[in-house]
Amino acid sequence: DLLFVFESALHANNLAMIREAGGYRIAPIAEGGAFGAADRADSANAASPGYGLTVVPLQFVAAPTLVRLLEGFAMRPGTVRADASGRLLLIAGSGDERRTALQTVRQFDVDWLRGQSVGLYPIHNGSSAAVAGELDKIMDAGEAGLGHGLVKLQDVSAQNAVLVVAARPPLLAAAAR
Repeated sequence: DLLFVFESALHANNLAMIREAGGYRIAPIAEGGAFGAADRADSANAASPGYGLTVVPLQFVAAPTLVRLLEGFAMRPGTVRADASGRLLLIAGSGDERRTALQTVRQFDVDWLRGQSVGLYPIHNGSSAAVAGELDKIMDAGEAGLGHGLVKLQDVSAQNAVLVVAARPPLLAAAAR
């Protein structure tokens, strides 16, 4: 914890504590971006004190999406990058900055469909857009409705079908009926 406090004090004076193999080196912040050890987000020394680079493998969210999110409110522009595959996030900065970014990434890189019931229902008589709109009203799934957050309905016009994502299987069965 003291290293994080020391790093913050250095940062206030335009100095960076750069993590290296044998310990730490103090240098002007302008040099910090080009140096520093790299670690993986799932390693024991992830986002440890000192300027460095943390590589974050993503499971559920595309890296460019998280880059926009992090640069929007948590990190300075240019300190977060996505690799070409879109499955890795590269975070450069002080230990505290990288730790904050990792906490944010862990909040958003989750399986949004875990525990959800999903069904795709083809519409044979009529338009899927019209049926999805009517179902939304019937199930009161709109923003101010009682079913908001419990059932999500999406028109899949290319297949003339309605995609239903429900918080519980009985809600999916009700939408199917």
